[in-house]
Formats: sequence, C-alpha cells, structure tokens
Amino acid sequence: VELYTQVELNREKIDALLIPRCEEGWGWDRISAVDRNIMRAAVAEMLEFDEVPLVVSIDEAVEIARDFSGVEDGNFINGVLNSVKNNLAEAGKKTR
Repeated sequence: VELYTQVELNREKIDALLIPRCEEGWGWDRISAVDRNIMRAAVAEMLEFDEVPLVVSIDEAVEIARDFSGVEDGNFINGVLNSVKNNLAEAGKKTR
C-alpha cells in the first residue's frame, strides 16, 4: 500500500525520470502498461524507501518483468532503471 501511494503521489516526478530514458530507443507509449508500472514502482522505491538498496529495487523489478513480460522486457527495464540509478547518484540523491 505504501509503495502504491508513493507511485501515485510522485507520478510526475517518476515519469520525468523514466520517459526520457525510454524515448531514446523505444518510446514511452509503445511500452506495455505492465512494464511502465513495474518501472514506476521501482523508481518510487528508489526515491522514497531509503532502507531498500537501489540495486535491490532494480533486481526485483527485473525479476517481476521477466515473470510477467519476458526476458527481453526484463533486460530493457534493467537498462532503464540502471540509468535512473546513475542519474540519482550524479544528483547526489543516493549513492548506494
């Protein structure tokens, strides 16, 4: 419930981190709703749940995507979320 709430409260901020990284190779509107929401949940966790290491958020999202969307989707999500993680580290938000 807490994660869902954070996605809804921070959706614009989350999408601002995700959309540019997805537009480069595929296009936000072409990504399945399942994959978009998996990434949103992972980014919300990265931003709002300090007790969860960033790599754990990414790994969980990748596994969920592989289970529900396929291996290629999991690989795509891994790349996008790693880019978000690097961006957060550069901005000084988190370094773990």
